Amino acid sequence: MVVWAAVLMLGAPAPVLGVAATNPANSGQGLEISPPVVELQADPGQTVTTAISIRNVTKGALLVKAKTDDFGAGDDESGQPQLLLDTEGQSRFSLKYWVSSVTDLTLAAGELKKNQITIKVPKNAEPGGHFGVVRFTAVPPELEGTGVALSASVGTLILVRVGGNITDKLSLEEFSTGRWKGEGRS
Repeated sequence: MVVWAAVLMLGAPAPVLGVAATNPANSGQGLEISPPVVELQADPGQTVTTAISIRNVTKGALLVKAKTDDFGAGDDESGQPQLLLDTEGQSRFSLKYWVSSVTDLTLAAGELKKNQITIKVPKNAEPGGHFGVVRFTAVPPELEGTGVALSASVGTLILVRVGGNITDKLSLEEFSTGRWKGEGRS
């Protein structure tokens, strides 16, 4: 029986490496991706493209599967993105349905390939920000008998700002300089 788990690492400013498999005959599954974030401007009905570079940082060939998901802000105030996995339907900020299918890749040891990403903004797209992530996962190596392999998923956050009549608002509830009342006054 073969069991494997995925580890997701997003938004890292440096290359992100995968986790090695437990099969000692194999060199693991490591991927490096660039850029970690892409910011694009588009108008309704426009098609925009960008490229994501993926490198196999291991000593063996890897099959790399691609997938697109939406993301939003996490439930806390940390600002960390939260992947919206396996969700159906679109939110007003959805991007995953605009991304044309992303190509799976086969990478030789140390090989770097660029994957062209095409985003088709619908004519009726709501103005403002739309957010998604294009993820790449190395397929675990073939394991003989029983074993466990971990496979990393690395991704590029895609931020598309659709032009149109947009009203940006900010409401400030509280502001502090970190000083207590009365401190620093003469």
